[in-house]
Amino acid sequence: MTTESGKRYCVHCERVIEGPAEEIVVHSASGARPNEYRHPACGPAQAPYVRRSPYGR
Repeated sequence: MTTESGKRYCVHCERVIEGPAEEIVVHSASGARPNEYRHPACGPAQAPYVRRSPYGR
């Protein structure tokens, strides 16, 4: 995401990106959505581990 001031924010950790950034191209039919950015070391958050009963309860 970019703002009026030109700052880029990481889509995963939501912090300002000051150095190099990986660009995520967002495809939309109208082209109105801006590209998103992330830190090279950031990635999608892992899903929390949910212990499930083998008996279905």
